[in-house]
Amino acid sequence: SDPFMLFDEDHFELFFRGTGSYLNDTYDRNGYNYIYHQTSTDGINWTEPKLILNNNAPERYMSISVIKEDNIYKIWYVNYDGKVRYTESPDLINFTRPIDISLFNFNLNVWHGEMQFVDDKYMFIFMIKYKLFYAESLDGINFDSPREINTDLKDIKCKNIHIYKTSYVVTDKYIELYIPYRVDSVWKMYYEKMLK
Repeated sequence: SDPFMLFDEDHFELFFRGTGSYLNDTYDRNGYNYIYHQTSTDGINWTEPKLILNNNAPERYMSISVIKEDNIYKIWYVNYDGKVRYTESPDLINFTRPIDISLFNFNLNVWHGEMQFVDDKYMFIFMIKYKLFYAESLDGINFDSPREINTDLKDIKCKNIHIYKTSYVVTDKYIELYIPYRVDSVWKMYYEKMLK
């Protein structure tokens, strides 16, 4: 689940999450969490998945985002406590100690999000289960106060709805949002175009 793909000069890099309920016949209600990595030169043929983050129970990796700068992988993910965590790695083998990022004046639990680096700033679009938010940062750690994104989901008043991991494309003037959401067990996709 929770795939994230980047393009680095001449190849694609794919990161995704794997989970399981059992490890060595031991059951965990919250599951065991793993992050895998694959590469491809054409987007069709991929290397075998390589395990890069191996079930560190306090972290509970979800919704990973990766930006590669100066051959350093900058990695953000959400843990089960709704906190956004950050780590770095030069080789996807050795990682810095994870730290919390700061969303100024925001005390709700984050569920999923996507980080991008555009126009010399980090752009973070994330959600709680029913709302989308947008925040910016110059260092990828300290973010300004998140602003709610006003979507026109006609189904939003239904009792059983949640928004899922939203992706986006940034152009000169706009942020184009692709918002998957589920209403009464039916998945839908919503497109929103907003000024930067």
